[in-house]
Amino acid sequence: GSNCLSPQVVVLSKQWKQKDLFREKLMEELKRQPTTPCYYPGSVDKNKSLVDGCKQFGSKCTTIVAPSVSEETAVGEGDHVVLVECGTPGEEGFNSQPLLVEAFGPTLSIIELDSEKDENEMFLANVVVPFLNNKDNIFGSLSCSVFTPKSKGSYERLQEVLSTLNYGTVAINQMNLFGYTASAKGGIWGGHSLETLGQSGNGNIGDLFGIIGKNTAKVVLYGPSLETKPPLDNASPPPTVVLDMVREFVCTDSILKGMGNALALVISRTFPFHVGSK
Repeated sequence: GSNCLSPQVVVLSKQWKQKDLFREKLMEELKRQPTTPCYYPGSVDKNKSLVDGCKQFGSKCTTIVAPSVSEETAVGEGDHVVLVECGTPGEEGFNSQPLLVEAFGPTLSIIELDSEKDENEMFLANVVVPFLNNKDNIFGSLSCSVFTPKSKGSYERLQEVLSTLNYGTVAINQMNLFGYTASAKGGIWGGHSLETLGQSGNGNIGDLFGIIGKNTAKVVLYGPSLETKPPLDNASPPPTVVLDMVREFVCTDSILKGMGNALALVISRTFPFHVGSK
């Protein structure tokens, strides 16, 4: 929760029959994933103030205790994820407070939008997009992720939804993390240009090839089917050398250079040598 890539709000359909099962699976996964400390100064206190305010409002707040990211890293009570049930806009008991601030801490809010009149893909277009694009409803425009099975709606309808979401990065069945790495490959990273409040900063980074310029643009990422196991799992990470090799491929300006750097990395890790004097 202590960086700008972390999700802060989960948007569900109020009429979704599997929403309670989703909550169970979400909590199971949060318990399984390792926790890292809130490393920004003041983030623990700010997050505690937000959670305390939600409790006083009457919102259900559930702390998810998870293991530390390593045996050497200590995590405290304020480092664990807190799930906040915000309710449905327009209904009694709806709590908008955690939607209108940048938590920058491990608070994850859940809201349910009424989809009674709009089913399937129309729910995204007619309910979700207008709600998210209105910054009186929710903070920021940096990135969002849409998780949807292939069985729900047409490809053309999904493209219409993507074109109208005013977020700098929109990820489909994928982590928004790769929107940031795309900025090293010709894409951009930053808030959406139509969001003029500056909540997610001003301008962007990237555009290495000068294609976008001052034009309105966003990065759209496509992940695999929801039936496919995610390639990255923080609870069971690959060896460090593999992650370092991926970094070399992603952060270099050519595939050939990336391959050379990755090969040199493997050789240095396999046959380490030391230079010194007697």
